[in-house]
Amino acid sequence: KRNIFHLFLAGVLLSGCSAESEQSAQGGVMPITLGYSVVTATAETRAATNLNNDALTSGSVAVSVKKHTDGTYTTTYNYTAAAGGALSPTTASNQFYYETDGSSSDIIAYYPATASTTFPVQANQTSDDNYKASDLMWAQVTDQLPTNSTVNLEFSHLLTKIIVNATAGTGVSSITSVTLNSVKPKVTFTPADGTVALASSDNAATSITMSNEGAALIPPQTIDGNFITITTNAGTAVYAVENKEFAAGHQYTLNITVNAAAIGATNTITGWTDTASQVVQPTVEVGISLPDRTPAGVNAVDLGLYVGGADSGKKLYWADRNIGATSVMDYGLYFAWGDVLGRSGAVSSGTTAADGYSFSWTNTPYNYGSNIFAATKYNSTDGLTTLEACDDAASMNWGGKWRMPTKAEMEALVTLTNSWISNYNSSGVAGRTFTGNGYTIFLPAAGYRNNTSMKNQGSYGRYWSSSLHTVGPSYAKGLFFHETNAYVSEDFRRNGYMVRPVCEE
Repeated sequence: KRNIFHLFLAGVLLSGCSAESEQSAQGGVMPITLGYSVVTATAETRAATNLNNDALTSGSVAVSVKKHTDGTYTTTYNYTAAAGGALSPTTASNQFYYETDGSSSDIIAYYPATASTTFPVQANQTSDDNYKASDLMWAQVTDQLPTNSTVNLEFSHLLTKIIVNATAGTGVSSITSVTLNSVKPKVTFTPADGTVALASSDNAATSITMSNEGAALIPPQTIDGNFITITTNAGTAVYAVENKEFAAGHQYTLNITVNAAAIGATNTITGWTDTASQVVQPTVEVGISLPDRTPAGVNAVDLGLYVGGADSGKKLYWADRNIGATSVMDYGLYFAWGDVLGRSGAVSSGTTAADGYSFSWTNTPYNYGSNIFAATKYNSTDGLTTLEACDDAASMNWGGKWRMPTKAEMEALVTLTNSWISNYNSSGVAGRTFTGNGYTIFLPAAGYRNNTSMKNQGSYGRYWSSSLHTVGPSYAKGLFFHETNAYVSEDFRRNGYMVRPVCEE
């Protein structure tokens, strides 16, 4: 390291030498012709951006050569990267030459050429220039004998690439910004061997701003806690990791739909897989109330029902539409029991769901696996018989006063006058109306989702309550109806049903 430092100083002192004297100082008359390639970062998931992946987009590369005759590296010179993998000295005096005795040489190079023994990534990587200034790479060729052929320097990425593709989902219309948190931004860098390590001083964790559907570079490190902040028009969603190791030369991709349920909640990413997207189930602490996110146009309807019966004096109001619905007639989203993210009811052909998502035991909240009775929450021993707020689709999506109805509240609903309507308000949508206290709500016959299929749209309605079926905890209670009847029963928690919120005042 001492020799390299002295040679860097020598480079400054010799900068005024002529091309002829520099050539003589470097040995022979056969030039060392250099080219380059880039090793694409090892992907934890699919690649989403290609900047500096296959070729250096622009910028200078620092190159140094060690002659085996004296065993020390020469002064480091800057080379310019060009399209097609060519490297050219910035001036004629920067040209390296082989030794005249035919002995071999070692060559090292790093990018960007401005890198020093302490290397920080840029705090704002929303621009290409700042991203490239953060992309520390290194290459080495050893025992290179004189040749007229181009010597390829294969650059490896020394840092970690993070890709975030955030999409606005239910209750969110736009993504404003993406920030990486808890990142230590500096590494120590040894040009002689290409090693990096987190800097041990002056390296407090900070935030890195990046573009949505873009990439950012961070030093290899393990992060525990809040990691990704996605700011939306509806508020901020924070995604946390648990002692996640981000390895050098790897890229990690998170593709996520940010629903309103994620706003103001803790969203824990349990790990990146080799699938294209992640399902991140939000959670909230017990006793924490989420802000009111009632969609515009939603009405709370007084059907003359009460929380816990008329003796309580506390009125129960039913929403006039489903979670995810844009109107009274819209189906909205389909939820497994305990899920708060929801899925679309669109089909690609026949009854096959367009999004390809499977409402299976494996994908059911609290991870049943292959055993439908292996619930890790809301089971026969934990005493939980009603969904907590963090697992209540109405609470998490609409926040504020809203929640899912209980089994008893659904039973009270079906005692009201109710009728099958095959063409509600000439909309072409079938369903059932429930009338009380002079007011009516309409529940579309949206059918349900099972595995990757959509079933019974237009002929059956199935709506989850917040109540577990305590006789068999693989089941939960819900409202069922079709053309001739409406009733409360139970079904497997894995199936995708609609959610109709209630509130009390």
